[in-house]
Amino acid sequence: DGLLIDYAEHERDMYESQLLELMNQYKVKSEGEVATGCILKYHKLHKRRRHDVSEDIRRQFRGIRKVFRTNFFTAVYHLAHGNRAFLDAEMDDNEHEDDV
Repeated sequence: DGLLIDYAEHERDMYESQLLELMNQYKVKSEGEVATGCILKYHKLHKRRRHDVSEDIRRQFRGIRKVFRTNFFTAVYHLAHGNRAFLDAEMDDNEHEDDV
């Protein structure tokens, strides 16, 4: 269904945007470093222990990933059960968020 693909692409864009924000905040170069917490080069502004910074990054990444996975699987569930109106409403909400 084209609606699900449009929704998935929008959610991917939003995920990537939040991921890039996190990467920029901690000056991390790759998604792999964020996902694993194995940071190759720590920015000198992060004076806390490296382990603490790694844990913060991983915790924030898990939160981002959880939100987007939950949203996507909820959308698939509704579409699979014939509730196309749910996806229509989600896409309308997303269009309004983009305007802000």
